Amino acid sequence: RLPNAGPVATLTLFNSQNAPYHDRAAREVRLEVYDGDRLIRTTRARFLDPNRKRWLSVPIGAPRADRVRIVIESWFGLGGGLAEVRVF
Repeated sequence: RLPNAGPVATLTLFNSQNAPYHDRAAREVRLEVYDGDRLIRTTRARFLDPNRKRWLSVPIGAPRADRVRIVIESWFGLGGGLAEVRVF
């Protein structure tokens, strides 16, 4: 849930990398943006390498949203994860 409903232009994701093993990181994610119970936007994004370019910016273009849902659909190593998500 977002603290204030408003436009969501971009989601920026920072992939996980659990040191010292480096065996968990997201590969493919599905991003869903909601306004109340209504799904406004959905898109998929992919990290190409778990050890390089860990930031991924995904354009959303939602005029108003109050909630973001992120589903990790595939991963590198033993499991997926995200270290940080920024909403712009």
